[in-house]
Amino acid sequence: MLKEVAGTKVYEDKRLETLKIVTETNDKRKQIDEMLADITKRLEELEEEKAELDRFQALDQDRRMLEHCIYSKELADATEKLREVGRAEQ
Repeated sequence: MLKEVAGTKVYEDKRLETLKIVTETNDKRKQIDEMLADITKRLEELEEEKAELDRFQALDQDRRMLEHCIYSKELADATEKLREVGRAEQ
């Protein structure tokens, strides 16, 4: 009763409530830090995958250009042979 009259009971109740809030806040901060670490790790993985995709796309473009050159050369050779055959028949 003396504590209640002096106001220390209210102080202790508020102090305990504040300590509970601080503990909950610290727990949430730890969870956020863990989530941030996971996100950062995933972001690094995605950046690596993007770099790999960029390399693949560049190589694929080179491959398609080379295929086009080969097909053009083969078409030119075939056209020339057809001309030669046509001349030989005349």
